[in-house]
Amino acid sequence: MRIDAPSQTTSQSKTSAILDAPNPALFGSSEWQAEYFADPGSRLHAHEWVSTDTYQECTVCVECGIHVSVAQSELVIAPRCPSSASGHHLHRFDAPLQNSQPRVSTLACCQCGESVSVLWLPALLPSSFIDPLFKGKSPQQRISILEALLQFAGGFLAGNTRPINSRNAKLMEKLSPTSTTSQVFQDVMAVLGFELRAPGEAMAGPHYHPILSGPIDPTNVPFGSTLRSSVALASQELVVLEAYLKRGMGLFTEAEFGKLVKSVQAPRTIYRLFGASVAYSTPDSPPSHLKEHYACLGCLSTVSDEKLKWSFLRCLEDMPTEKSLYLDAIIAIANARPTSPTLPEFIALERTSRNLHTSEDVRASFSLLHLQPTGAREDAYSAQVLVGVFQARAEESPGMLDELRGALRVVAAVGGCEDAIEVYLETGFVPGGVGGVAGGDAMDVACLTGDPDLPLGLQNFGNICYLNALIQFYLTIKPLREWVLHRVPDSPNTSSGSSTRDGRNAVTFLRHLKHLFVQLSQTQPLRTPAVSRDLAVCLLSGAAAASSPVSAASEAGNPVMLEDSAKALSRSGEDLLLNAQQDVGEFMIAFVDLMEKGYGALDEKGVVQQIKRLFFGKTVQHLEYRDARGSHHTTDKEDEEFLYLLIALRGDLYASLDEYFAPTEVEYEGKQAMRTVRFHTLPAILTFQLQRVQYDTALGCAVKSNAHLSFPDELQLSRYTIAGGSPKTYRLHAVLQHEGQAGFGHYRVFIRDQIAKGWYLYDDARVSKAMDAEVYEEMGGDRGAFCLMYVEVGSEVVETLVRGKGVIGN
Repeated sequence: MRIDAPSQTTSQSKTSAILDAPNPALFGSSEWQAEYFADPGSRLHAHEWVSTDTYQECTVCVECGIHVSVAQSELVIAPRCPSSASGHHLHRFDAPLQNSQPRVSTLACCQCGESVSVLWLPALLPSSFIDPLFKGKSPQQRISILEALLQFAGGFLAGNTRPINSRNAKLMEKLSPTSTTSQVFQDVMAVLGFELRAPGEAMAGPHYHPILSGPIDPTNVPFGSTLRSSVALASQELVVLEAYLKRGMGLFTEAEFGKLVKSVQAPRTIYRLFGASVAYSTPDSPPSHLKEHYACLGCLSTVSDEKLKWSFLRCLEDMPTEKSLYLDAIIAIANARPTSPTLPEFIALERTSRNLHTSEDVRASFSLLHLQPTGAREDAYSAQVLVGVFQARAEESPGMLDELRGALRVVAAVGGCEDAIEVYLETGFVPGGVGGVAGGDAMDVACLTGDPDLPLGLQNFGNICYLNALIQFYLTIKPLREWVLHRVPDSPNTSSGSSTRDGRNAVTFLRHLKHLFVQLSQTQPLRTPAVSRDLAVCLLSGAAAASSPVSAASEAGNPVMLEDSAKALSRSGEDLLLNAQQDVGEFMIAFVDLMEKGYGALDEKGVVQQIKRLFFGKTVQHLEYRDARGSHHTTDKEDEEFLYLLIALRGDLYASLDEYFAPTEVEYEGKQAMRTVRFHTLPAILTFQLQRVQYDTALGCAVKSNAHLSFPDELQLSRYTIAGGSPKTYRLHAVLQHEGQAGFGHYRVFIRDQIAKGWYLYDDARVSKAMDAEVYEEMGGDRGAFCLMYVEVGSEVVETLVRGKGVIGN
């Protein structure tokens, strides 16, 4: 038993609360039950079990003095659990010890149902009783006090009725400066069976009188059932304490010490008692700084790596509010086992998959957000409060956004609102109506409004309305959607056979896209989905580095390009991308390029070829010229691949195409030549980007044209196709509209429902049915068509997803 009562740390207090929680059931393996116990008023520790001849059927802990016993008939639990190779997993269902009264606990294994009844009794002479008597005393003086107390106890157990004079000179000298009539000494003597009475006749001063008559055999007393049995247990504590003091002073040899203190027999009894599957020998004691960590996870220091992992996962399951404490424990143990082949990897995987954080991470995160740590989860900060704090700190320290986002996630996990915070970090909105830093419509993303028979919209967490619009368009392309949903693995470990960085990044993009498509395919969603930040950054950084495959003539009128952001992006660089409006053409190039690279990395060569046929067409240039002698020559340039055509605004689409395909005079090998461009191969999806943005040299900036352009519902392209080519008819499928000026504004997209013969308007989170006039007629002002998407008639490559009815196709 300890002489000095150590103070409890915060973590130890938490652990004690866990170990002695009356309900729900106490967790812990049988090995832990054999080794650890949280005694009220004592620190968490590894028990050092011993027994003495004073009370052979009872063990006592040297550290805290707790007694444990069991009747021989109760030793029926098997050494090994028949239902689990991990051993018994015993639970205790009673309240913690509150006083010195004995208490019976039934420990039941949750796996096999076996149980054992155990009798507990806290120390009869705890440190609070012994410390005042030992204060200021030398080791030899302490031994003298113990000898006197053992003499008193022995006399009581022998039935000696002679009272003890409180004014005995030798006794007073041993205890000085503590008075022999002080309350603490009276308490000690009461445990030993004596009470202080006023002096009687022929007595000089108060005396301590025994409270029983008749001798008692201390080796055959019911455990803690009477005062006499309690005195026997107290004697056991005094014998152990005296033996340890004498051994420490060199007054006892190890052999002499072993005769009094049975340090081998007791652990064997305890292991049998708790059905432990360890060998019946005293385990090596772990270093003091590791004892509480082993206790926290319910394990002995000799536990195997595999059982340690099992205990860690069970602890997380049984008491998830203390997961930081468990993580601290297993990390400390793993650090003390540097040769462990599996623990470091196991911990790393669990930290990532379960979003676990150490206590130090938690403290640092609260500090970074200028918050006081909370205790119980019911006192935790709400998601709305955390977002408000985060926004304030982000304004104060914009250069620390990375660190602040990480801290926000950690604090949210502690408070149990991590899901709401993830919604906020992905969408800029918090369930409950708190708007995000990035702006957008401050609507409750947990509450979907509108007609359930409409497609799902997408939240706008930045300046990404164009991205939302085009992803909605790509979602309606049936083969593309099927490839993403069914040909992309979920696990990152098997996601790429590519050794190139571009290949791995492209597969990561496909996985993010798959997650979004799954959300958009839900028939009963819990909230409006959003493009994740990771997916947006993948696309936008790809768009910044994209090299356009369109012809030189097409490139001449490209809209405003991204500024230099093809370099590696920091978090602040990502924010710039997300909050600046990007070029639609570059985005389409990046999207398809990532699709090709991703499926190439996945060795889906067939999908890559189908992507080519779906989106890419080819044009051929026919040149006519005369040489120096005047001879007429013709030549065809090699086919040029295109993803979309950039065409001028000439009143209607046919007039614009006429200009695009009209013969033009060019220089060819030093001679003037007449060039004619024709379609050689046409894709299933034909896209036109209207050349609305050009650079005005007079103004020195880019300007947007709001000129009207009409376009047909069906498009015939035979006159633009090479002689002998297969003429195709296309039907309008989507119209991307832009409202605003060059470099800023808002995008939305109209997409046809091929079955209902109607249109849907996708405007970020809002989706509504649209009239033909809204699609084909210009609204005036600065709103007009920006991209036209046509689908080959009869190709059956488009379907519209509607949440209430699933898939609607043509």
